[in-house]
Amino acid sequence: MLNVPLRDKIEEYLISNGYGIRAAKGRIIPISSKGLRNRNDFEIVSTYNSQIRGICNYYRMASNFANLDYFTYIMEYSCLKTLASKHKTTMAKARGDRRTGKRWGVPYKTKAGTKMLIFLNMTDIRKSRKSKVDNIDIISKSLSRRNEIRMRLQAGVCELCGCDNEFVVVHHVKNLKSLQRNSPWEQKMHSIHRKTLIVCKTCHEKIHDKNFC
Repeated sequence: MLNVPLRDKIEEYLISNGYGIRAAKGRIIPISSKGLRNRNDFEIVSTYNSQIRGICNYYRMASNFANLDYFTYIMEYSCLKTLASKHKTTMAKARGDRRTGKRWGVPYKTKAGTKMLIFLNMTDIRKSRKSKVDNIDIISKSLSRRNEIRMRLQAGVCELCGCDNEFVVVHHVKNLKSLQRNSPWEQKMHSIHRKTLIVCKTCHEKIHDKNFC
């Protein structure tokens, strides 16, 4: 019989990826993800959705599949705390500002116009459990690399220092393998797995300063 290894695998996954911490009596408390705070709202929600979808697809035949309610609960509140931390607001306001009907999500632009990336929940997962978890946002092909960079630029947040009061530009490299990871900007590009980095004027000047480390 296949069971979801909640304690050994799922809880350790949440802790090791920075989505939760183990509190008193062993329960997991959701926390904001430090590694996602500097990304735009679309990338944050998309990352959480893809990881929920991956875990639920893997265990979709488990006899205790319902135990993943706990996993999706922690992931949702971790996502809301990440958005709240990024925008310096409360978790309730982070959800309320993005509410669409009974659900919540973030808008993103496509050639066909503005669409909504809805946060994945267990209702969506159960509807498609017999086959696989549906991609409810259906964005994998609709979002080009150029659109992604444009959205990051429009966010106006420096992905290196986090400031949002300066003009931002795109710093890019040919490939990640060429980076030595000796400086903060190289480490940041490796952590987000991007050959581009949206930075403010101050950080851009530091990047091109050979003494910046």
